[in-house]
Parts: sequence; C-alpha cells; structure tokens
Amino acid sequence: MSRPPSVIVKPSALRVEDAIECAAETLIKIESHGSVMPHIVIYTTPTCPYCTAAKRLLERKQAAYEEISVEGDPEKRAEMSRLAEGRRTVPQIFIDGRPIGGCDDLYALESDGELDRLLAASEAAT
Repeated sequence: MSRPPSVIVKPSALRVEDAIECAAETLIKIESHGSVMPHIVIYTTPTCPYCTAAKRLLERKQAAYEEISVEGDPEKRAEMSRLAEGRRTVPQIFIDGRPIGGCDDLYALESDGELDRLLAASEAAT
C-alpha cells in the first residue's frame, strides 16, 4: 500500500504578512463563544430611543456590532444615507453590508424569524 504524497509548505512559501492578515481577519470575526459572527454596523445618534431599542435587540442576540454616531457629523450622515439607499433616519442597520433598515425593520425580521436566519447564514458563509 503506497502512502499519499505529503504536502510540505516551506517557510519561504508562506509570507508572514499574509498569515498575520488572515489570522487578524479571523480573530475580528470570532465572538467569545467561538462562532464566527456577521459584521453588523448601526448608525445612531445618542438620544435616539429607536437606536437604543435596536442595540438592545442585537445585544440580546449576542451579536457584536459597530456603532457609528452621525450626531453633528454631516459627512457620516451622508455616508449612512448613501449606504441606506437614501434613508436619512436613525438607526440604519447593516448586516454584512446588506441594508436592513431601521429599528422597526430589525424587529420585523426578529418577529418573522429572519434575523436568526441572517445571523446564521452569515456564520455559515464564513
């Protein structure tokens, strides 16, 4: 019985920079419980009750998110509006770059069972 050939990676064949970059990207996506999580971005203002409610739901789902305040920052608000297909109200929520909408839209996804599917689909795709 012959043995299958072994693959040997010479140290010079793997660039250290590439390995570090790959490891860093993976670590960014790993939650404390060890599963890969989606990249969630939520544009907010400090006094917005809908922003607070949306963040609470994401926290209840144990979904890490990046919060970007648009308070007093016209450039950030313009960026949000462009990414949100013209919507200017807060919050605006994105999961892996996909515009979800505002707080009501997020809760509608939760009510329909779609939020869990989106979060799971993101985990499976990575």
